[in-house]
Amino acid sequence: MYPRFWGSETEFVKSIAIDSDGNIYVTGETGSSDFPVTEGAYDTSYNYNIDIFISKLNGDLTDLISSTYLGGTYDYQSSIAIDSGGNVYVAGTTASSNFPTTTGAYDTSFSGYHDTFISKLDGALTNLFASTFLGI
Repeated sequence: MYPRFWGSETEFVKSIAIDSDGNIYVTGETGSSDFPVTEGAYDTSYNYNIDIFISKLNGDLTDLISSTYLGGTYDYQSSIAIDSGGNVYVAGTTASSNFPTTTGAYDTSFSGYHDTFISKLDGALTNLFASTFLGI
């Protein structure tokens, strides 16, 4: 993919999905502390270096409905999916020991180099329901 400039630094789009209402979800990586996030989003703070972003737009691409950061110090996002209940799943790679995991997750310990992660958010991108590392 080619970079898209939304914030003051470079963004890379990695994946796109469409929900049952025709809204568009896009996710990727940003190096921008001023990437557009929305009020009430799960994470409105840039977490340093490279962060994941998840943004929801209407089907006509005229309105940014919700947008959030997700990650720790250095994260690479690779995929997005939406389930029949409207929940959003992102999966990718992180080099962050401070990547957010949730209580009771399969693996809450960073392996020390690069780990896979899987995270589940609500469709409004305001709540992190589940998040785990998956690595050795």
